[in-house]
Amino acid sequence: MIPFTRRQSRVRVTDWSRTSFLIALMAAWLAGDATPARADLSDILHSEGFYEAPLDHSEFGNIALIKVEINGHPLRLILDSGAPETILSRSAAREVGLDGGTDIGSLDGLNGTADPHAERTTAQSFKINGVELSPSPIIVSDFRGPMRIGRTFFDGLLGWATLKRNNVVFGYNPKIFFFRPGAEPSRLLEEAFRADHYAELQFYPHGNAYYVPLNLNGTDARLKLDSGSPFTCVSTDFAQLHIPGERSQITSHGLYENSVEGIRSHGMDGNSIESHGVRPTTMAIGALKLPPSIIEESPAKAFNPSSHPGSEAYDGLLGFDLIGQFYAFLDFSNDRLYLHHAGN
Repeated sequence: MIPFTRRQSRVRVTDWSRTSFLIALMAAWLAGDATPARADLSDILHSEGFYEAPLDHSEFGNIALIKVEINGHPLRLILDSGAPETILSRSAAREVGLDGGTDIGSLDGLNGTADPHAERTTAQSFKINGVELSPSPIIVSDFRGPMRIGRTFFDGLLGWATLKRNNVVFGYNPKIFFFRPGAEPSRLLEEAFRADHYAELQFYPHGNAYYVPLNLNGTDARLKLDSGSPFTCVSTDFAQLHIPGERSQITSHGLYENSVEGIRSHGMDGNSIESHGVRPTTMAIGALKLPPSIIEESPAKAFNPSSHPGSEAYDGLLGFDLIGQFYAFLDFSNDRLYLHHAGN
């Protein structure tokens, strides 16, 4: 990895009223190339007993998918930090013998109900790359939209609780996936990234999710970190208050393409969303500035607290499009996201 240089500073970001969040910024980037050495990361994690598994990616949105084995049956899941728990479609659940779970009531997507009677269950066996995972709940639910990203098909979502319980280390860029079921978090990874002058975002998880402050035009939007979303979006209310300017009409850039109606849905509920493109004049995560780019202004019901009484309030989703601009690694074992400007 990059030679170690000790020049660091810390910046604290004000906590939100309902969720504590600390961002520690490691300053003083090295001059020249900052590409992380994948071999070094692999050596560090293998030395601590982590396992590695290959990732696939979709041609649309560059979303990561992983092959799993549930009760001896192979499936392919989206790696989705925005899903609180692992979710399987009903057809996939029947295929692997997961019928007859506990009714948990309605399961909602971003823009409506996906299943009025979703079920929670557990699998006798849940493996990645031949390694048995720590037990975690599996939600069985209808998926209202076609289960594909472009032409890439999948069977469900590998959610936050499973990723956390198995100490997953996920690389957005470059794509890597390491995990260590039922063991202590990595003790070496944090120091290695600090030595390479990565920005370090430390999370205090709330509601099986991570939340990130994306500063848009000088105001922080509280966004759920969603590795399963190709695009970043903010609520219509936030955009109208803080992102003035012209709107461009766009078809919703969701995960599930509806080939019958010729539109794309924004989530597992299958309901299409008429979104607009907005371009902030400034964008930053902490002190890491991003080039201004178009993001979605979305009227999705999930961003309206009155539509989900008692649910966690947030302003949108931080998707793959922005995080993928960095060398980026999400460490579930230590609740941290490490970022470094690509090419700096």
